[in-house]
Amino acid sequence: MSVLSWFISLIMSALLIGAQISIKSSLKIFPSLDIVRAQPFHSVFVLACQPLFWLGILLSGIIFILTLYQYMKAPLNVFVPSITITYTLLLALGSIFILREPFSWKLGLGYILMVAASILIATGHTHALTK
Repeated sequence: MSVLSWFISLIMSALLIGAQISIKSSLKIFPSLDIVRAQPFHSVFVLACQPLFWLGILLSGIIFILTLYQYMKAPLNVFVPSITITYTLLLALGSIFILREPFSWKLGLGYILMVAASILIATGHTHALTK
């Protein structure tokens, strides 16, 4: 997989995290789901007026276009693990350093195992193709 593909995977992961945070932040205007169930049309209108909601939708669209580009350029068994690696690392770093969430050795071991498994999957296809 080329350096450009890894860079695009990194950008996609960052956009994906940004899209999720934007949409989740826009949903905080509803204190509970009971309000949404009681007034579904009003809730949709209120949500549609939230700029963060539309930012999340826009970022999701950009991610979709980048995903289509990656499908054309890289094998699926390399592309998906690369997204997993970059997403896991960005999520770990963001949760620790930006959100100040607690970190334990079990969590760190889980991140290491996820990245290691993704690397094994991403690099394992070249050996299988040469046999």
